[in-house]
This record gives sequence, C-alpha cells and structure tokens, in this order.
Amino acid sequence: MIFLILFALDKLLKLFLINSGNTIAINDGILFGIYLDPIILSIVLMLVFILIIYYRKFFISNFPLKIIATGIIMNTTDRFIWGGVFDYIYILNILVINLADVIILIGIIYLIYSKYISEKRNFVKS
Repeated sequence: MIFLILFALDKLLKLFLINSGNTIAINDGILFGIYLDPIILSIVLMLVFILIIYYRKFFISNFPLKIIATGIIMNTTDRFIWGGVFDYIYILNILVINLADVIILIGIIYLIYSKYISEKRNFVKS
C-alpha cells in the first residue's frame, strides 16, 4: 500500500509543479543526464528488475528492494509519459533529482544497512 501511495504522490506532485509553472527539468538520459539509447536503457532496467528478483532470495527483508523497485517504476513511467524523467529538486544548482531518486537512494541505504546488520549478527553467532 505504501508503494502505491508513493507512486501516486510522485505523479500528483509532478502534475502540480507543471500546472504551477515551477522550474522543472526533463532528463532524457540516465544518471546525471548521461544519454543512453532507449533500447539499451530498457535492457538495463529489465536487468535491474531481474537482479532485484534474484537477490531478494538472499536478504532477510525484501522491503528495501521493494522501495528501490518503486522508485525505478516511478522514473520509468515518467519516460513513457514525458519522454524523460521529470526532475524538480535542485541541489546546489549542480544536481536535479526527483522523489523517485530519493526513494531509490533510501532503498539502497536501507539495503546496505540491512545487509551490514545481517552479517554482523551472523559474525556474533559464529
């Protein structure tokens, strides 16, 4: 349920920003605006989903993977709707990101933390 709420919040926020005339950026590339052919990008996204499904078996909690997948889906739908990822959070006038990017980052941090705690527990039990 939380994932649907995040997805809806992302789309509603973007529609609000478009209608209010705020400064936005459409990123048709990948990370940091690097351009990647749409076919190659689609293959990369499919590989990411396959990795998420594969690695989910090896982690205690798959919640962080669901967070990451939610962010990926949010950005992927932007590519179909607007032809690129809709970015609107400006960081030091250097980097422009969106809610999906923040969600992906939180998922990655949570994933690393979960793995660290899991390994620490296994080390203590040994």
